[in-house]
Amino acid sequence: MSVKYWEFFLSLEDDLERCTKYVEFCPDNYSTYLNEFAKIIMSASAEFENVAKDLCQLITPGSNPRSIKEIHPILYGAYPKFGTVEVGIPRYKLLFKPWEDWTSSNRPHWWSKGYNKIKHARTLFFKNANLHYALLSMAGLFTCILYYHHKETGGIEIDHKREPSLFDIIESGSFTGGGITVTYDIPI
Repeated sequence: MSVKYWEFFLSLEDDLERCTKYVEFCPDNYSTYLNEFAKIIMSASAEFENVAKDLCQLITPGSNPRSIKEIHPILYGAYPKFGTVEVGIPRYKLLFKPWEDWTSSNRPHWWSKGYNKIKHARTLFFKNANLHYALLSMAGLFTCILYYHHKETGGIEIDHKREPSLFDIIESGSFTGGGITVTYDIPI
């Protein structure tokens, strides 16, 4: 059975993982920019908007948020700890809180300086199509998909063969993966 949004996320993650052949995923390379990172940032952020709007519909039936600004109060009203979720990439010992600086009046830095700048003026802001923003946009999408499935079905259980190859949720300072199936605990 296919889990809604999961296959698209895994496809984007495969694209991102291929970039490890050319760019080491480490803080020293966060400012490295590539066309592939631009595509990942654009795709992951647009997909976040789709997932988040569907999540808002589950939280508040009849809601119709049109922007990330309108998504925020619905999402954080139901999940006040959404911004505390820590996503990691165990292979590279990288940790992210992609939504920690999202407020009702401010978007995360990677969203406003990455996604929006690339979307509206890519030729002027191509340097913003960087590794750091690509990792954060994917971590942000991963987080939202987990919350969506928590709201829709009470959680997400993935066969270990279809679990992410890069991303994991951090709990109490450790990664959650392993075993025949993977379940994700998120702060509610």
